[in-house]
Amino acid sequence: MDPARQALAGLGQKEREALLFLRRHPAALYLLARGLAALLGLAALVLVALGPASPPPQPDRLVYLPPGSTTREATMVLAREGLLRHPALFRLLARVRGLDRSLRAGEYRLNAGMPSWTVLAALAEGRTVTRRVTLPEGLQAREVVYRLARAGAGTEEELWELVSSPEKVFGDRLPTELAGAASLEGFLFPDTYELSRGEPPERLLRRMVERFLAEARPLYEQSPLRQQVTFYQMVVLASLVEAEAQVEEERRTIAGVFYNRLSRGMPLQSCATVEYALGRHKSRLSLDDLQVDSPYNTYLHPGLPPGPIGNPGRSSLAAVAQPESTPYLYFVAKGDGTHRFSCSYGEHLLAQRRYEAGLRRMASPSR
Repeated sequence: MDPARQALAGLGQKEREALLFLRRHPAALYLLARGLAALLGLAALVLVALGPASPPPQPDRLVYLPPGSTTREATMVLAREGLLRHPALFRLLARVRGLDRSLRAGEYRLNAGMPSWTVLAALAEGRTVTRRVTLPEGLQAREVVYRLARAGAGTEEELWELVSSPEKVFGDRLPTELAGAASLEGFLFPDTYELSRGEPPERLLRRMVERFLAEARPLYEQSPLRQQVTFYQMVVLASLVEAEAQVEEERRTIAGVFYNRLSRGMPLQSCATVEYALGRHKSRLSLDDLQVDSPYNTYLHPGLPPGPIGNPGRSSLAAVAQPESTPYLYFVAKGDGTHRFSCSYGEHLLAQRRYEAGLRRMASPSR
């Protein structure tokens, strides 16, 4: 059989008619071939234009798109950084793919060796660069603000203004646990956080407080002492335990000592509260320090201080929610991170003399 007829036999009626037409009109076949070649050439040009701006490999660059950036503005930023071969085609690609209104703000790690469609996908999917900041247990709010500012979460001034005004952070959605709180001190949960450039600082602070409440609420609800102390008082007491305890196994004991003193109307006499009142850490407090005029000075004022003195972690919150039942009323640091606990003031004075003498010997220069 004629090969041409054999080929026609496997086609449908419409396809056979089209091929027969092209056989009888070679000029039309020529024009079709020219048209297909032009389309293929145009497609190749478009692919080249949308390809890498520079041959890979290329170094990464950090590119920031501010919130509210339009596709045109984003394209200008990318072109200025040398990441696009043909900016107009990039905008057309975004429009054709329906992504021209989906580009997300933030900081991106890109390089000129990426084709335009890869760059577009990164921006549309929000593959932003994040930074991590770790906040240890017990940091005071001013220390949290300093670390967040160093990590690029905002300026110290704006962060401190927000921390000092819970209403500015939460607006009309202020959690009931913060009602009446003068600041977010005590409610900034110690953890490792991922920060995205451009994230409003109030959103980050809300995340930290919400994380704190998610940990603290169940502990308070399950505490046998919830009828005796308010949620806020638990946070204040946990901040004292966090500041005093250095080893995990002593947290519940220290919490028990504080509860014992509170129930007897004794001043808490926590050195950590005096340091908070002074605004600085001191390895050894003087008699003058213990007389500092501040409501946070628990040597002068009985009961709890008016607010937290730091941001406690889960272990200290759990210790205050479930304190150890103990006869102790006093404790003194032994110099190795642990404490000596005493039931009477006389025992406490002997322990003070013993361990403070040892601390002085350790601090004195060797002979």
